[in-house]
Amino acid sequence: KHEEEFSDEQIVTILREVDTQGKSIEDTCKRHKVSVQNFYLWRRRFGSLQKNEVKRLKDMARENARLNYLF
Repeated sequence: KHEEEFSDEQIVTILREVDTQGKSIEDTCKRHKVSVQNFYLWRRRFGSLQKNEVKRLKDMARENARLNYLF
C-alpha cells in the first residue's frame, strides 16, 4: 500500500500504535511500509486525534461544504 492510500482513520491508528503500545516509530513504519518522514508529517497533521474524532471532523467539513454551497 502506498502512503497516499491510507485513510485518515488508518493513519490515526498507526500513530496511536506508537503512543499506546510503546512500539518504536521505526518498527511501526517498517511494518506498515511507511517512511519515518511521512509518520512525522502525519503526526503534525493529526496530533493526538483519535479515530472517532477524525470521522467527526470529516463529517463537519462535509456539512460545511454543503452549507456553503447552499448560501
